[in-house]
Amino acid sequence: MTDLLATSAETWQQRTDAAPEVPTALLPPVDTSVRRRISALRARHRLREARAEAAFRASRNPDQGWPVADYAAVWTFLRDLVRTRRRIFTLLIVLNALAAGAAMLVPRLLGALIDRSVPDAVGVTAAGSATGILWALIGVVVAQALLTYGGQRTSAVFGQDLLSSAREFIVDTILALPLGRVEGASTGDLVTRVTRDVGTMSRSVQYGVPMAIISLLTVSLSVVAMVVNSPFLAAPSLLVIGSSFFQVRRYLRRAQKCYIAEGATYSRINANLTETVEGARTVEALRLGDRRIEQAEVDVAVSAQAERYGMTLRNLLFAVIDVAFNTPRVITVLAGAYGYARGWLTLGQITAAVLYVEALSGPLDRLVGEVDRLQVGAASTSRLLGIAQVPQDREPGEARPDGSTLVGEDLRFAYREGHDVLHGIDLRLQPGERLAVVGPSGSGKSTLGRLLAGVNAPRTGRATVGGVDLVSLPLEVLRTEVALVTQEHHV
Repeated sequence: MTDLLATSAETWQQRTDAAPEVPTALLPPVDTSVRRRISALRARHRLREARAEAAFRASRNPDQGWPVADYAAVWTFLRDLVRTRRRIFTLLIVLNALAAGAAMLVPRLLGALIDRSVPDAVGVTAAGSATGILWALIGVVVAQALLTYGGQRTSAVFGQDLLSSAREFIVDTILALPLGRVEGASTGDLVTRVTRDVGTMSRSVQYGVPMAIISLLTVSLSVVAMVVNSPFLAAPSLLVIGSSFFQVRRYLRRAQKCYIAEGATYSRINANLTETVEGARTVEALRLGDRRIEQAEVDVAVSAQAERYGMTLRNLLFAVIDVAFNTPRVITVLAGAYGYARGWLTLGQITAAVLYVEALSGPLDRLVGEVDRLQVGAASTSRLLGIAQVPQDREPGEARPDGSTLVGEDLRFAYREGHDVLHGIDLRLQPGERLAVVGPSGSGKSTLGRLLAGVNAPRTGRATVGGVDLVSLPLEVLRTEVALVTQEHHV
């Protein structure tokens, strides 16, 4: 007991010998040269990357709190959601593929129209009238509009259906959590996961998945149309755009860890905020207000560093993507002029190629954006699925209560090994009786309530209802026998 009293202050007092949570190396230098600023920026980026790596590793095997699922579980979860909706998913693919295909016909028809309007383009004589092509162009545009409407409507229904099932799964998972883990783990982390992470996952499932599918289809068909129109004009553009995917791949490898680290910082902010609100009287009594405010500022600063790492990753990605999007326009015009001068190409092919490059940049930009959204959603989903990986803390038995008498015999319980907070309590409550448990803070009132509600098993002794151990009852039976009105405001 003496050792416990000697170290008890360490559980709430701030350590003065601890290293700063935001190292000075993460602060930008002042009054220095541009070269040193750039060097310091690179050093800060590497340090933030190392911190994200450490946070990611810690999330896989947490010493306390809730675990985080790996990405294999995320893709399995998404695959199972889609697998049960094959019909609407197939309809989504077909409608959007047809809409994208119709869109790809427009540049080709415009090119053909130009070739027919310029009969001397490479010595080729136009045959027939351009009127038929014009009517075909109008028909394709109308068909594209109708198919796009159908595809967008189907994607909206598909996204809402996915969202509904995902939310139901999360709610079922949370309600099935072991009671002991819910009571013992960080409430702030759980609050973050069921609020911010659920919202992020919802946006990704509802909008990200359908839009990524549509953008991928459009990009794929645009590439095919460019090659069919003219391999000579398509090759340089595809090489430039393809080279940008190395940066996309590099970004994706790091974004996963970045967003997991960001989620952990939000959990920490909510955890400390929740603790401060719940312990407001204690904070005021011990005059810890300034200390709690200081801790909140530190938490926000740590979160800001994690956000800056993600912002730097996105800036590096978008810089390469912007170059890859704009360069093909110039290359296509120059290559087209070269090919036209040598009689390899017609004006119609050049026009179609330029239009294809313009049409490709939009869907490709959306695809990269949706991939980023899916990365954020996958990180949040992995945190939510981590809740489902929490093992159960009890093995339900077959016995059922015979009566409603609540009995506690020699109840002992310890949060820290060797330090009991309950010391051999005996009680017997008959239906209709009321028992008021009175005592100072920390005397074990809530702990006794948790044992009598079957939330935790006693270290020694038994807590039974109707002669059956509370922790051996299935949750659906336990909740009909004993009800615990929680003091947790977030529940």
